Amino acid sequence: MPRLKNFTPEIVDVPAGFPAQARAIKLVPKVPQPDYDSLILVVDQPSLMLRGIVTIDAQGGRSAIAFENLKENMGTPDKMFAFSIPRGAEVITDATR
Repeated sequence: MPRLKNFTPEIVDVPAGFPAQARAIKLVPKVPQPDYDSLILVVDQPSLMLRGIVTIDAQGGRSAIAFENLKENMGTPDKMFAFSIPRGAEVITDATR
C-alpha cells in the first residue's frame, strides 16, 4: 500500500463509473515513477472500504479497476502459501554460486 509520506495527496471528484457517494483522493508521487504519474483511490464514504483504483500515465491514459463484493480480513490459510519445488528444477543452496 502506498505510504502517504511518498505522495502529495489531493481530494478530487469521483471518476466516472464509480458511485457518486464515494470519495476520491489523488496521490501524486514525490519521486517520479516509470509506470504512472498519479493514482486515484476511490473509497466508500461510510465504511472507507476501497472501491477502486485509477492509474494515470504520462500520456494521460487511464486504467481503472473497480472492486465489487470485496471481502477484507477473511483469513488466508497457510496452505495457500505452501511451495513445492517443481520436478526437474535445480535447487541452489549456496548463495555464492
